[in-house]
Amino acid sequence: MNHAEIVSLIRAGVPDYSPDQRVVWADLGAGGGNFTRALADLLPPPGVIHALDLAVRRERDEHAPNGVRILWRRGDFTRPLDLPTLDGVLMANALHFVPQAQQPAALRNVCGALRPGGRLVLVEYEPDRPLPFVPYPVAFSDVEALAAACGLNAPVLVGRRRSPRSGVAMAA
Repeated sequence: MNHAEIVSLIRAGVPDYSPDQRVVWADLGAGGGNFTRALADLLPPPGVIHALDLAVRRERDEHAPNGVRILWRRGDFTRPLDLPTLDGVLMANALHFVPQAQQPAALRNVCGALRPGGRLVLVEYEPDRPLPFVPYPVAFSDVEALAAACGLNAPVLVGRRRSPRSGVAMAA
């Protein structure tokens, strides 16, 4: 998926903020940063994104072309998060690495960092069975039960597309 396709997939999940509004988001399970950089395009400067991943080799800061600051840190969203109160959280292709029985607790942990009214944008593959790169699938139909278990509002489907590599559907 290219950058424009990623932006399009998550756009409807990110509120339109006023220019110069300082918003703080996190991308949990940020990986190489493709979704992080797409999120940065949707936030106004001087926004901040805390990009956490288990595989971050070197903590660093980066500025997106629009001036949004990206803070790269090693972190595990299944454990208590050392983050400020967040306006939103993006989790793209991350929750499917958590066993299903542990997913509600992981989401409750994540949502504990959100301010009241904050957003959770969840992007997941929707295979009909586990795959090597999606060991614990999270179909959109399962997200409603997860949301209820975590005290969240009912989920809203904001985007869907097929992965160009695997052909598996993705939902946001």
